[in-house]
Amino acid sequence: PTNGFASEKTAVERHGALHSLGRWFFRVYGCFIVSSSFLVSVSLVNCTKWVYVRHGFKHPFFLTSTHMAASYIFAYFAIHWFHLSGAPEQRRILSLKEQVFVVAPFSLLGAASIACGNTALVFLYPSFHEMLQNCTPFWTMVLAILIQKRQFSVAAYGAMLLVILGGCLCAVGETSRFPLSGVFFSIMATVFRALRTLLQDNLLRGREKLDSITLLYYAAPFNMALFLCGSFIFEGLRPWMEFPALGFGGKFSITTAAFLASQYNLLAYLIVGHLGAVGSMVINNLKTPTVIVMCGIIFGNPFTWPQALGFALASVGAYLYTNQGEKLKTEETTGWIDSDGKLGRSGSGDGFGLALPASRGAKGGRLSDLIGEGGG
Repeated sequence: PTNGFASEKTAVERHGALHSLGRWFFRVYGCFIVSSSFLVSVSLVNCTKWVYVRHGFKHPFFLTSTHMAASYIFAYFAIHWFHLSGAPEQRRILSLKEQVFVVAPFSLLGAASIACGNTALVFLYPSFHEMLQNCTPFWTMVLAILIQKRQFSVAAYGAMLLVILGGCLCAVGETSRFPLSGVFFSIMATVFRALRTLLQDNLLRGREKLDSITLLYYAAPFNMALFLCGSFIFEGLRPWMEFPALGFGGKFSITTAAFLASQYNLLAYLIVGHLGAVGSMVINNLKTPTVIVMCGIIFGNPFTWPQALGFALASVGAYLYTNQGEKLKTEETTGWIDSDGKLGRSGSGDGFGLALPASRGAKGGRLSDLIGEGGG
């Protein structure tokens, strides 16, 4: 009996040690993907601005097409080599009809949002652009009311007032001389992102779930084609003539920005699966102060007290909106974000900053309402 008791005690201790090791690994993994996401997202927006300012390569459509090409290459290897979307027999394969009627419209709005965001960086400092992106929940709510005839709780409307006031203070406190065209493109990036969220709600309702890596795999070619067409229309052959003339530093910066864009999509996907929707929203909102500090260090753009107050108000408003959610008077069930980062009736992912409205009775808001594209 004594030997049996000792063996049982040893097994319990071994189990406890393995459990502690598993928790330690889980925390280390969480710290790694969170810190990597911070580094990649902040580096992406500043690297994009660096290409415009330092190397004079001001062709946002061409630049973003390279981001989409890198994202497609990454998604291909992630799916077919590393099986991040599951085993081959479990992988979701979209038909041509689904690609045309689901992915293509979604990609069009996503491409428009990214294009406007990258174009805004031609005229605005990354810090100011990131502050304006905090107003995305406001435009999502406005479009939901106008298009889908939705009704929100009083708390949600109060949160939007804080978001609006915060956005105004950020604009008033900006000391750099910025053209209104830059503000227009930055705001249009949030509008197209909001429209994408509403379209996603309508198109994917009741469909089989789709993880964001697979969605990225199908959407990236559509986006790349759209950006190349936009580049030929608005930029002509200038990018193709100027790129070979760039020095090693310019080509390296463009390649680095494309690589960062592909990793941004991967880390966004992993964070949603690890922390959930609200945790991911908090992490992405904390990115903005880091962008502001780095923008001041790299480009010398100062950060004023009105902007600090405006950013705080907008962040509080976004947080309250996320926790209070949208409480509809009509009983309606839509998709949501699950712990696996799936997109569709049963869940949602975030490879492009994607999310569906919260499920009936839930308090969570849209993740994509609260984060931007990071310049690409």
